[in-house]
Amino acid sequence: MDDESCAVLGDRKHVSEMYNSPVLVLNDTNVQQHAAKMTYQEYRALRAEGKVKAGISVSRALQLGQHLPPRYQYETAFFNILSFLTIPAAIVVMYFHTWWSSLLILFLVTPACFSGTKKGAVNNVLRHAEEDEQFFNALKEMNLLTFRR
Repeated sequence: MDDESCAVLGDRKHVSEMYNSPVLVLNDTNVQQHAAKMTYQEYRALRAEGKVKAGISVSRALQLGQHLPPRYQYETAFFNILSFLTIPAAIVVMYFHTWWSSLLILFLVTPACFSGTKKGAVNNVLRHAEEDEQFFNALKEMNLLTFRR
């Protein structure tokens, strides 16, 4: 797990059906009990003090990407396209340079780009949850957020 509007989510019932398995995982029982009752304002205050961190699974973050504001969608789309373009870039490098340098691109650069895109999607969802109280409450209600000390 990485650290880091209900109107925006659209039909809340449809979204909650998509995510029917809870992922609220906490190590400390005191934190578990407090997280279940934590309000948006409490989370913001604890986050500002560095006492709590929120997280969400990568697959859930990628699925929620379509419910984020356009600026986050454009960022994820740009880096996703950039990641895919590393594959033809490797072929071009293989043709104009040496074959082994294209293998470096394919096996080092491409996975790093895709991994960065996934981490960016998680960060975008968490940033939006921190900015928008309705979105935070919707994620918490569906048990999609994890909290850690």
